Amino acid sequence: MRGNIGALAHRGPDAEGIWCTPGHGVGLGHRRLAVIDISEQGKQPMSSPEGDVVLVFNGSIYNYLELREELQKLGVTFRSTSDSEVLLQAYRVWGEQFVQRLFGFFAFAIWNERERRLLIGRDRLGEKPLYYTCDSQSVMFASEPQVLPKAGIEPTAFADFLVYGFVPSPKTLWSNIQKLEPAHLLSVEMGSDRLTTRSDRYWQPCIGQTDLKTDGQMLEGLDHYCREAAERTTRSDVSVGCLLNGVDADGMVGVIAKASPRPVHTYAADFGLSGQDELSRARKIADHYQTIHREIECRLDDPETFFPRMSRIYGEPFDDPSQVACAGIFKAAAHYSKVILIGDGADELFCGHSKYARTKRMLLLRSAFPQWLWQRVLGNLHSRLKPGNLAESQLYLAIASNRELLCELSAMAVRPREIRDLLTPDLADYDSRIHIDNRLRDVEGLAPLDQLRYLDLVFKLPEQTLFKVDRAAMAASVEARAFYLYHPLVEFALSLPTDRLIQQGDKSLFKRCLERYVPKENLGRTERGFGLERVKPKTWLSPAMQSYLRERAGISYGPVLARGNSERAKRLYFGARSLYEWLDSQKSGVRREPDFQSDK
Repeated sequence: MRGNIGALAHRGPDAEGIWCTPGHGVGLGHRRLAVIDISEQGKQPMSSPEGDVVLVFNGSIYNYLELREELQKLGVTFRSTSDSEVLLQAYRVWGEQFVQRLFGFFAFAIWNERERRLLIGRDRLGEKPLYYTCDSQSVMFASEPQVLPKAGIEPTAFADFLVYGFVPSPKTLWSNIQKLEPAHLLSVEMGSDRLTTRSDRYWQPCIGQTDLKTDGQMLEGLDHYCREAAERTTRSDVSVGCLLNGVDADGMVGVIAKASPRPVHTYAADFGLSGQDELSRARKIADHYQTIHREIECRLDDPETFFPRMSRIYGEPFDDPSQVACAGIFKAAAHYSKVILIGDGADELFCGHSKYARTKRMLLLRSAFPQWLWQRVLGNLHSRLKPGNLAESQLYLAIASNRELLCELSAMAVRPREIRDLLTPDLADYDSRIHIDNRLRDVEGLAPLDQLRYLDLVFKLPEQTLFKVDRAAMAASVEARAFYLYHPLVEFALSLPTDRLIQQGDKSLFKRCLERYVPKENLGRTERGFGLERVKPKTWLSPAMQSYLRERAGISYGPVLARGNSERAKRLYFGARSLYEWLDSQKSGVRREPDFQSDK
C-alpha cells in the first residue's frame, strides 16, 4: 500500500498516512494536500473518537463552516478545524444522506467498522475522480488508475476513445477497472465469505423548472448565488489565486474582488504569441479591481517533448489539445498559489457554446419543412461532400435525426457512419452511442435543446473538461476550484429556461449578469486558443505510429489524413498520438511519476 500511495505523491505532497485493521484486512491510504487546517489535526486517514469510522477524502467542502455549526448544535464536538472532520461527523450523524448536504467537490471513502461496510462517493459533477476494481473477495480504489491491478485492456474502449476522445464512465481502458460515475455512492458490504456491492445515484439535474417569470428576477438570483460562491469557494488556510483566461473568469474575479476585504491574486498565462489578446484582457480586469497580478510564462514545447510528458501527467489517452496549455498554466501558477479558482463550467451551465444558438435555428428551420424534403434535397447534396469541412458539417446537422444531432454535438470526433472505415472488423459493429443513449434515458421527455444542455453537463463536462483540469492541477500539486460549479449556483442556473439563456445570443442572460462586474469591452471579445491551432497536425503521427495503432488498438487512422487541418482532424491526430504514447507506456511498463515536482 505504501508504494501505491507514493505513486500519488503529486496529488498530496504535504503528508502521507495509512490506516489498517488486521481483523478484517482493511486498509486506507492518503496523500495530503493541506489546504484547510494545515496542522497535524487535519491529517488523514481520520478516525472518529471511538475508532469505529475512518475517512479518506480528496477535495474541499465549501459549506463546512455551516455544517460544523449545525452539527455542534446537535452535540457534536470537534478536534480540528478541517472540512475533513466535518465530513466524517456528518456521516456519523446523518448516515449516507449526509452527501446531500455537501456543497463542494470531493471523492471519499468511509469505512464503518461496526457495519463492516465501505462507502465510497464522488461529487455531483465529477470534479474529483475515483477509480475502483472489485470482485466477490476484494475491492481496491484510487484517485488515479495506475496504482490499481490491471487484468487487461478492454477492446471496445478503443472504439469509444476514437469516437469521443475519452472513454466515458463507468468504463475505462482496462477491463477490470471502472470509474465511479459523478453523483454516485458505492456501498461495499463485507460478508463472512464474499463482498456485496450496491451503487446509487444521489443527485439528478433538473432543467428549466424555475418559477421566476422575469429576466430581472433571474438576474438577481444569479447575482445572489455568484456572491455566495465568492464567499465560500475562497475559504482556505493557504494562498488562493484566480486564473484569468476569458470572460467567465473575468466575471469570477469581479465578484470575488467585490466580496473580499483583501486584494485578490490573479494570474494570466503568457504563451509567447504575438498579439495575445488574453493578456491585455486580463490586465484590464486586474487594473479595474487592483488585484495582485502576475503574467506567468507558459511556453509550449515541441510535440516530440510534450506528447510523452502529457502521457505521464494524464495517465490515459485524451484528445483535447488544450491539455498542453492547461498543464503548463498550473505548473507555472503553483509557484505562487496552492489553490487556483477557474471559470470552467459556465459554458455548460449558461449555454455558452455557439452550438446552442445554431441548433435552435436549425430546429426552427427543420420544423418549417417536411422531413422528406430535407432528406431529398439536402441529403443528396451532403452525400457528395467530403467529411470534415464546414459545409458538410452544417448539412449533416440539417438532415440528422434528433438522436444523431445530439450525438454529433456531444463531443463526438468521429460519426457512426465513418467508424467502419477506421476500425478493424472485430470492432466495427460496436456502437459507442450507447453512452449517450444511456444518459438520454434520464431526460426522454425534454426538448432537444434541454437534452443537449443535459448532455453537456453530465457527459462532456466531467469526462473532458474536469478530467483535464484535475490531472493538470494535481500534477502540479495545486487544488483547482471551479467557481461556477458551486452547487446552489448550479441548481439555480439549471432551473432557468434554455430559451431565456440564449434569447439574444450565446450565454446572453449570464453576460447581462456579468455586466455588473466586467468592463463592456471585455464582454464582447472572442477568446483565442493557445497556439496549437498553428501547428500542422500531420507532424504528430508518423506512418510507423499509424501501423502500431492499427496493430495494437484496431484503429486505422489513414482515412483522416485527407482532412487536412480541420478541427475534427486535429482532434483525431492529437488523440491518435496520445493513444500511441499511452500504449507504448503500457508495453514498456512505465509507471507515471509526478512530472512537475522537480521543477518547483
